[in-house]
Formats: sequence, C-alpha cells, structure tokens
Amino acid sequence: MKDGSAILKFKEGQITSVFINAGLDSIYERIFRNAQRNAHRNPAKVVYGIKVLIFGCFWLESCCNNYLKCFLDNWVIQKNFRECLWETLKRANILNKFEIISAFANKSQLQKYEVLLPGLKRAFDLRNRMAHFKDKDFQIADSVDINKAMTLLSSAPDPELIQELKGSKIKKHAEAVAKSGSWLNVVYRRHFKDKSYPLDKSPNTL
Repeated sequence: MKDGSAILKFKEGQITSVFINAGLDSIYERIFRNAQRNAHRNPAKVVYGIKVLIFGCFWLESCCNNYLKCFLDNWVIQKNFRECLWETLKRANILNKFEIISAFANKSQLQKYEVLLPGLKRAFDLRNRMAHFKDKDFQIADSVDINKAMTLLSSAPDPELIQELKGSKIKKHAEAVAKSGSWLNVVYRRHFKDKSYPLDKSPNTL
C-alpha cells in the first residue's frame, strides 16, 4: 500500500483486526496548508484562495467524521444502535457535527467554539457557494459606447465572491479553518488523554 492509512485494533495486547483506509484527511490537510502558505505569499492569486476553502473544508469534514465516529465507537456500547446512529449522523450538516462534538468539550473549549463558530460558518457558506456556483450578474453601467465600456471594465472592482478569495479576507478564512481544526484536535486529545495516538484513531487503535 503506497498511500492511505493502516489501522490495527488491539485487545489485551493482541492484534484483533487490521484495516486500511484511504486516509484522505491528512492529504486534504497538506493541500490546505500549502494553499494557505501560497495565499499568504501571493495574496492576489485567487486560485490559492479557492484551494484554501475547498480543501480546508474537506479537511474539517473528514476530521469531524473521524472524531465523531471515534466517540461513538468508544461510548455507545450496543453495536447495532451505534451503527444505525452513525449512518444517520454521517449525513448531518457539518455545523451540526461540530455542535455534537462540542458536547465533549470543557467550559474553556466551549467558549473558544462560540468564538470560532461565525468564521467557521462563513467559510463553509463560501465553500458551498463555490461548489454550487450560480453567482448573479451585477450591473455596473447602463447604455455606453465600447470605449466607455472598456474603461469601466478595466477600473471595475473584483466581484464580491472573488474579493473573499484574495488578500486579507482569504487570510481570515484560512485562519478560521486552521483554528477550527486545532479546536477539534484539542477536544479529541482531552477526551482520550493520550497524545501518543494518531489524531484520527481511537485509543484502541494504532
């Protein structure tokens, strides 16, 4: 296996099962981090802003799914109920998944979550806006001759969505994604109290 992740489950020191997984969460994070650095170095290039939001949101969604399933596997004993619950929860809205995971947070982490939530929601709104792109046309002039039209176009500001994908605005969105990922990690670490395990694995997993 050249790419992906391996999962070994143990019981009483013995391996009970071996799994493989595409492990795209770590790949999404790498693409997001690279795009974040590139957007910082080249703030006028919209392509980096698109990558920041698309792959940043992919990364957060995959982390949420990993952590939420991990919490279920470790706290819901009845297997059939756990699997049925997961089949329902995995289709939930990403913000609803964050809300569920916040139930495992302490008071300080809950306060940070409330601060992060507006930026998190804005990042996913923009990602969805790009994924289902149907931006409206904005009129900037009435009847004009060709020369006037060319002058208007050359001096016109970027459309609102493009502005969100460049400069200081994309930096703010990238920070919201990165801080939300860190928050998920902290809540997960606190829950399992063992920093030796991979971020997307349970205490019974290596």
